Amino acid sequence: MITVKNYKNISNDLKYKVASILFTEWKNNFVKNNINCLEQVIEKLDNIFICFVFLDQDNFIGTLSINIDTENVTFNTNYWLCNFYIEKEYRNNKKGTKILAFIENYLYKKNILILHLYCEDNVVDFYKKSKWNLSDKDKTTGMNIMIKMLEKHNNILGEFKSLQ
Repeated sequence: MITVKNYKNISNDLKYKVASILFTEWKNNFVKNNINCLEQVIEKLDNIFICFVFLDQDNFIGTLSINIDTENVTFNTNYWLCNFYIEKEYRNNKKGTKILAFIENYLYKKNILILHLYCEDNVVDFYKKSKWNLSDKDKTTGMNIMIKMLEKHNNILGEFKSLQ
């Protein structure tokens, strides 16, 4: 059973652990956005639209966030999946796929029907298996842009403890 916690409601020790993992994994991206230390990562995660932490009992599995693009909004609000990280020992056993399905259900219930993400070439196939579509390459970063029309996933509802 996977426990889902809102980042804002976790202990300071766990916040520091999550921030440290993300800063280590994507340091260049954080620095490009003038986020240069763990305290700034923690502040960013505390103020993001949605940030969840996933636990297997007390063991950290991973995290993901949803951000809103407020600069490029035209007709519809653009929601972006970001900071999706799964610990190495939990990869390749469907935990990431289940967590992705969880966030898609969560957003779908909130009437958010389209989700975007940036990703590197080495994870495009992972997202394609979950019915994400490759949209374009970002001309500035060279990252892949993927998009998903959200739908309800009935098969994962029993996999998660209620949101805490």
